Amino acid sequence: KYKELVSSIEKVKHLSLTDIVDVIPQTRTSTGSPVALNKSQLYSYTEIQDIAYGDYRSTDMRGWELPTRAKHFAEAGDIYVGSVWGSVAKWFIVDKLVGNLVVTNGCYRLRVKKGQEDALVDLVAFLCSDAYATQMRELARGSDGLAEVHESDLSKVLITVITDSGIRKNVSEFLEALLA
Repeated sequence: KYKELVSSIEKVKHLSLTDIVDVIPQTRTSTGSPVALNKSQLYSYTEIQDIAYGDYRSTDMRGWELPTRAKHFAEAGDIYVGSVWGSVAKWFIVDKLVGNLVVTNGCYRLRVKKGQEDALVDLVAFLCSDAYATQMRELARGSDGLAEVHESDLSKVLITVITDSGIRKNVSEFLEALLA
């Protein structure tokens, strides 16, 4: 299934995931500066079970209450995708109103590269597809329950480019709603 899928994507206009986004390391800002947890500060924490398909929930916790897996300090526009086999289809984009959101290390934190802002529409549409989940599951390595997609394999994920202007417009409206 994976080989047939990739072969069919390669026949149309496409980009790799890492053509569109950069992977931001844990405990770093989007500019690369280190971020430290403040034990007394109130944070909103998102775990893997709080992530859906484009959306997320969070629980308010003080810094000292957060689990050790709370590693990503979110910024508006961040895209989080599940990294473990059972959660690779889960993803969300951080809205423009975010404040003190911390996300589990069971995700990759992605940011759109400068000059690739238009491709965000393609990415968001593709994240909603079975084609994305199929590729991520195939790329997962490790023991059955905890197989993980390695960061180096994210460049192998191929994303189709939407060429229909009507579909692009509909997906753009969906994206704007997520960011609002």
